[in-house]
Amino acid sequence: MNKKIALFTTVNKNYVSYAERCFQLFEDSNPGIFDFYIVTSDKEITSTTSNVIILNPKDYINGSPEWGWPPESFLYFAVPNILHTKGYKYSMYIDADCVSLKKLDFNWLNDKFILAGSPRMRNDLSEEIDAWYFLNQIGKSSENINFLESSFDLQNKNNIIDINSGVIVFNNTRWVSEKLYNKAYSLFNICKENDYPMTDDDSLLTLLLLDTPKEFYKHLSLDWNWYYERPEVKSMGGDNVNILHMAWLKPWADDIHNKNHILTNGKKVWDGYKKEDWRSATKDWGFMNC
Repeated sequence: MNKKIALFTTVNKNYVSYAERCFQLFEDSNPGIFDFYIVTSDKEITSTTSNVIILNPKDYINGSPEWGWPPESFLYFAVPNILHTKGYKYSMYIDADCVSLKKLDFNWLNDKFILAGSPRMRNDLSEEIDAWYFLNQIGKSSENINFLESSFDLQNKNNIIDINSGVIVFNNTRWVSEKLYNKAYSLFNICKENDYPMTDDDSLLTLLLLDTPKEFYKHLSLDWNWYYERPEVKSMGGDNVNILHMAWLKPWADDIHNKNHILTNGKKVWDGYKKEDWRSATKDWGFMNC
């Protein structure tokens, strides 16, 4: 069993350079901890710095673009199975707009969880959002809510906090043994067959949390996925976070109107290397396409 953690993201060809920069920052903060994987549906993508896994969304959970996010956003549900066959006990999914700021402490890894991530919070950080409330807000209509209640077990309807999918740690071995990809696939297809708008991977992850045993899931601190900073606000308080998820101002974007010093710091970290230096810094990682 590989002692490293397989860190991966799902991207199209337009995001490959961002994924590689993101990976470099995680390697800088956590040397020797990760092997890196780009997961994509674009067959022409190659990389000299990361492993590349080509998956066709039509062969897996295949989202509907007319409902929301592109089909590729659902691919991460399938990846723990693939990485398990490659000998990784643990894997970690990240969005490519995440900036690693510190060395991560993985001493909590064990067999008592299958999926771990940070709780979803209200925008003002006043309280955690439970999973059923989140799906209610997405469903918006009583018809959609009635469909969910009549179609699924929802065993955690009243007692589980939602998890944001921007940073997720998987116990690949247990994910495979409990057949959670198969479960997610089934949940998605039931929704699709009944024209319920499963708009994105966050929605499907929330439904999975609701319809499987609560003990499968571990909630990490907000420091593992701090995505609350907005450019129009000076700061929400994320000065000491481990992973800054720059969802509202991409780390590669122009920050001319940015007022937030946390996001400014994230951009400075991201811009630490010029683009032409990223590949030079990672050329010795020894990875190749899969």
